[in-house]
Amino acid sequence: MPNIETLMRRRVRIATALGAAILACVGLGATMQQSQTDWIQHSYEVMRLESEMRITMVVRDSSMLRYVFDVPTMDSRAGDRTAVLQEIEDAYVSSEILRAQLLTLTADNTEQVSRLQTIGGAMARIRARLDELRDDMKEGRNGAAQALLADPGYEADRRVIRSTLQAFADQEAQLLNGRERAHTRWALVLWGALAALVMLVVVTLHALRSRVVSEVAQTERQRGALETQLDTDAATGLHSRHWLAQQFTMDRAHQLGNTGALSIILLCIDSLKPVRDAWGFEARDVLLRAVLERINRVLGPSDVLVRAADDQIAILVPDRIPVPGGSRAATMVVSLAGQLDTLIDIIDGLPVSPAVRVGTAAWPADGGSLDALLTTAGDRMRPLSAFRASGDLTISTSDSAAA
Repeated sequence: MPNIETLMRRRVRIATALGAAILACVGLGATMQQSQTDWIQHSYEVMRLESEMRITMVVRDSSMLRYVFDVPTMDSRAGDRTAVLQEIEDAYVSSEILRAQLLTLTADNTEQVSRLQTIGGAMARIRARLDELRDDMKEGRNGAAQALLADPGYEADRRVIRSTLQAFADQEAQLLNGRERAHTRWALVLWGALAALVMLVVVTLHALRSRVVSEVAQTERQRGALETQLDTDAATGLHSRHWLAQQFTMDRAHQLGNTGALSIILLCIDSLKPVRDAWGFEARDVLLRAVLERINRVLGPSDVLVRAADDQIAILVPDRIPVPGGSRAATMVVSLAGQLDTLIDIIDGLPVSPAVRVGTAAWPADGGSLDALLTTAGDRMRPLSAFRASGDLTISTSDSAAA
């Protein structure tokens, strides 16, 4: 199948061949079509700016909600209220710039100008309200901001902006449709001689559309592959910490209606680095796979094994049914101690006894977030051999930090 470049070259050659035959027909038809083309481009530019304006308003509203409800982000500005306030300010500035550009482009359309002025008035009122709250918001006192979101006047202005902007877009779409129909009429009446070229354009557009569809499909496949890479540790095939954060959120929501807990067991395999330094990456991977195989023996059907860091393995344990004498996590630690009380051959029959430390934490007793639980579990780490020797269950998730 010819690619886009080949199709475009063919179009140029055919257009050149037809040029001499259709030169007499160009005249008025070309002038009128150019006029309609300019108007169509004008409409597309207006619609592009209108779409950008919608996006900036979405950014503004989402930033406001993120500020009020203190929703964290995944980037370096997580929890930075100053950054969120700056996002809100930048969104308003961008909205005003886009509105000014739209006013320039639609200056000859009184209805559209009136709509933009209505939007400007509503935006000014919203910004005035926010300016009154700026000091409180900078200090992190979001009570007034919450009250603003509940203010009927604030919501009314937002609805005015949305509905007016939609009416603006609808009229511009109607104008665009009318201009495109006029363009088609002139093509049918005065440009009949260009039928071959029109067919070529149709074929070219079809080829372009096919290529776009192909590119979109390829992009989707690449995105799926990237998501898989993000959620999976390539070396072990285990889920990643990113995936664990999502699973923890879902399990935590499920546990809200139950009486059990949600525990994290954090294992640090201290032997990995010495083995790697002494015998290389292959020996380290052999040791890691052997340790994981033994850990899998004690997992229940609802337990999740995750590679939290290079030498750390995390187990998410839903304690939906209380276990007599302790939590499932504490019982599993003793089982893990038994499983790892063995020598592992890494290369050429060389035995290694894995040195592993373990710590646990539970939601909600030890924290409400995954990071808090992992930190607590890390602080509570003790050698796994201690539980192998004593059968001690005091590493249960109700431990004090001193434990």
